[in-house]
Amino acid sequence: MSLSPVNLYSYESTGFLNQSQFIVNVSRRFSGRVGLFGYYVYNRASSDIRHRVVIGGAVLAPFGVTFSPFLIARSGAPFNITTGNDATADTLFTGRPTLATNLAAPGVIATNFGAFDLTPGPSEPVIARNFGEGPGFFTVNLRASRTFGFGEVRADKKKRKKGPKRGGLPGNMTDLDSVNLESMFRDASTEHRYNMTLSVVARNLFNTVNSGLPAGSLSSPIFGRSNALASTTAPDGSYYGDNRRLQFQIRFAF
Repeated sequence: MSLSPVNLYSYESTGFLNQSQFIVNVSRRFSGRVGLFGYYVYNRASSDIRHRVVIGGAVLAPFGVTFSPFLIARSGAPFNITTGNDATADTLFTGRPTLATNLAAPGVIATNFGAFDLTPGPSEPVIARNFGEGPGFFTVNLRASRTFGFGEVRADKKKRKKGPKRGGLPGNMTDLDSVNLESMFRDASTEHRYNMTLSVVARNLFNTVNSGLPAGSLSSPIFGRSNALASTTAPDGSYYGDNRRLQFQIRFAF
């Protein structure tokens, strides 16, 4: 009786990360009616998103309407380039190619990311992980809100000037993972006991198409093309990369 060969897989979760970052964080208020905040990150690592920027603010317009624009942008995220072939017969298709030295050799594919040899020799060095760089990301969001106050004036507010106060600006942020447009600004409030805030949030105001990571298999007919939308931070997510979306909200505080 003959036995079928069995593939044994062993994984080791070790590695090193050498990273350098430069972060600038700015927050400024102007004349009590306009606020601006933003931050920029420059990052260098073996596999990174090199540039990230966030710019937002709050403007108190006539009739007590507060406009809160919010911009997010980043450079392309890295992605892995593989041959798509099982050259070692281990049922894994994650092997990486080498950079081609002879464009006329069989098994060489020329792409926008370079010319690759899909059948490298055993002593030829393969390309590094996350060799490719995907498309960048850019989106503009906008929140408009208006707070109405009614009921008795609270005792601790009677000596203050009546009228709505604009929402506050957020504190310092360290990464895009913390971005949440609904909680980015505190709602305005009045001196009255009851406050009702009506707001509309426009995500991706200009309907910018943000493509996700491209297909990384050189054996795929769509290699180098994206077939999904991107996200703000996670390259494989899609929530913040959706087409234009409008959300209407009502909040009642007492």
